[in-house]
Amino acid sequence: MTAALNILGYNHVYHGTDVYTNVRDCDMWEPALRAKYFRTSKPFGRAKFDQLLGHCAAVTDGPANCFGPELVDAYPEATAMLVEREFEAWSKSFRAILEGVY
Repeated sequence: MTAALNILGYNHVYHGTDVYTNVRDCDMWEPALRAKYFRTSKPFGRAKFDQLLGHCAAVTDGPANCFGPELVDAYPEATAMLVEREFEAWSKSFRAILEGVY
């Protein structure tokens, strides 16, 4: 999906593996996840998402996929796409990412 969005001209596509190249992103994703799932603070809105994703033209994969409704609310002008994959194909791809981490 990232490659397809790049081909379509989206300059920077934020993908879950971006946290491996910029682990400081975790310092912002963690409070976002805590706010959403544990209600430790107000949910993230556009201003907070801009701090984390403002340099991106698109997002795909986790952890952004945990915030679909919030991102749609924060960026109503954005286009949202739902990608469906067969579980086996997705699982193979996900395992390859995990194997690259270890």
